[in-house]
Amino acid sequence: MRRSAFVLVLLAPVAGILSSQRCLGGNPYGTSHFRVGGGIARDTSNETYEIDFRYSTAGVFGIVNVGQKNWGAETFNDESAQLAATVGGAFPRDGSSRWSVCPMLSYTIVSGPDQAVNAYYYSEKAFSGAVSLGYLVLRSASWDIVPTATLTVGTTNPTLKEPSGYRSLASYGNFCCGPRGFGNVSLGLGIVLNGSFTVLPSIAFPLDVAGETLYGLHFVIGGGT
Repeated sequence: MRRSAFVLVLLAPVAGILSSQRCLGGNPYGTSHFRVGGGIARDTSNETYEIDFRYSTAGVFGIVNVGQKNWGAETFNDESAQLAATVGGAFPRDGSSRWSVCPMLSYTIVSGPDQAVNAYYYSEKAFSGAVSLGYLVLRSASWDIVPTATLTVGTTNPTLKEPSGYRSLASYGNFCCGPRGFGNVSLGLGIVLNGSFTVLPSIAFPLDVAGETLYGLHFVIGGGT
């Protein structure tokens, strides 16, 4: 997989609600442990639509992400289901600073299409680590501006399976098959409206040969400080 997907998870509650999320382009959690979001990401071979559920407490957070990947006509011309989970920590933990740094770990599963290329089944599992930095550069009565930068590296093992076993097709060499590493550098611009609605356009530049430039637009709903 040429990029990481963002997901979170079951975390045991601990004391305190405030936890800095400027590393993800938003404001610290202030009135609730929970947030919900969604978005779209696109490169030259596919586009992914997703929704995510976020939980954060005392500087530890998780995201569970569910999506659908639509492959273009030059690849499978079909759909895949995508599920991802991410867990991370935010520093500083109390949300009082203008800046935030977050190390994160993510695991992503892509399933299908079920009959790609006349009877093949495509699947992919990716594991990645990332470090994201965000900084509040501007605050007004109605909106905030929080640019972000993220470095992601990971490994994946996409496969195409047919009844006789696994095989790699040369025409899909840019994304399949076999184990490979990947990496990217992503730049985003978080725009927080009225402290509770965040819009985050982003662009990710690949660090690996098989990678592609990825354009994204994400939103998150949830109150902050």
